[in-house]
Amino acid sequence: MSPLQTLYQSTTAEPTSPGSKSVEVYGFVSWVACLVAGVIYLAWAFIPDKCLREMGITYYPSKWWAVVIPTIFLLIIFWTAGVVLPSLSWALAPPLTDKRLIEDPSRGDNQFVSSDTESSKFDIPTAVDIKLSEVNAWKFREFRRKRHHNHHNNEAHPLPE
Repeated sequence: MSPLQTLYQSTTAEPTSPGSKSVEVYGFVSWVACLVAGVIYLAWAFIPDKCLREMGITYYPSKWWAVVIPTIFLLIIFWTAGVVLPSLSWALAPPLTDKRLIEDPSRGDNQFVSSDTESSKFDIPTAVDIKLSEVNAWKFREFRRKRHHNHHNNEAHPLPE
């Protein structure tokens, strides 16, 4: 069983008994409470003080807080997204000289799947991690060939050693 299947089975609830579960009730009550609090907040923010006093509502915070509270929430969101999360990312990232940035330590000895098997010529090849030494050997083969040729002809090397 894959880890995703295990995670899916552990997070999906199987109905064991008829009726509502306490989690569902708490979720609905929380949703209603947030809706009521939002309506009260918007009413307090937009209804003029004179109308509130005429309705008998005299004890409420200053309207200044109607602007400050959303501003504080936005600042917290921007601070978290712009400073805290990038800082954590930089702190947890391995150094640039770490070999894990180039090679996958869990790759094992993966080989390319040959096209002679069940796959057709139109199939996308399986993704595998190629060793860095193999990449360098392929990428710099022309340079090595020229260097080897020049070395045997007693010519200067293309690049100093």
